[in-house]
Amino acid sequence: MQVTTITEHDDDAILPRFGYRQQFVRSLRHFESFAVAFSFISITTGIFTTFAFALATAGRGRSGPGRS
Repeated sequence: MQVTTITEHDDDAILPRFGYRQQFVRSLRHFESFAVAFSFISITTGIFTTFAFALATAGRGRSGPGRS
């Protein structure tokens, strides 16, 4: 059995064979930047709000080492 190894690591040279053009835009416009910041703040707020609600409603856990 013969094993063939591809040693070509340049993906830019392989992509045109499949009909693709490499494009990766590394910039955020104002709206995109706002959307990322808003989603991060929303997730963070949701986590802390849910934790505070659960802590106020159910209280702290009673089980653990040294407790019965």
